[in-house]
Amino acid sequence: MISSHELSVIIGAFYGNDPTRLVLWDNREADFSTISSMELQNLAQIPAESASSRPNAKTATVVSDDFHHGLARMSDAYLETTAAPTGLAIFRSYEDAMAWLLRGDSEPSSDSEI
Repeated sequence: MISSHELSVIIGAFYGNDPTRLVLWDNREADFSTISSMELQNLAQIPAESASSRPNAKTATVVSDDFHHGLARMSDAYLETTAAPTGLAIFRSYEDAMAWLLRGDSEPSSDSEI
C-alpha cells in the first residue's frame, strides 16, 4: 500500500521537474486502497498546477482492476474541476496506453479506454 503522502511526493517530484508532454503512470501493481476521496482531490491539484508547462500534454494511467479504475476516474473528475488543459486516459493494457500516447489525437478510442 502507498499513502497519499508518499504519492504526493512522487507526483510532486515528477511534475515539479520540467515534466514531459507524454506521461504514462503504470499503476497495475499499485495499491491505493488507503487513499480517501479528499486525498485524491488534493493529489489532483499537483499535476493541475503544472499543466501550463505541458502544452498538448497527454497522460495515461494503466490499472489492473475495477477498484483502481474507479479511483482513476475520480482522479480524472477532480482534475477536470481544476480547469487544467489536460485530462487522464485510463487503460487496463500497457500496450493500449502506449499506442494512445504515441497517436496524434488526444482522445482515447472507445475500444481501448476502460
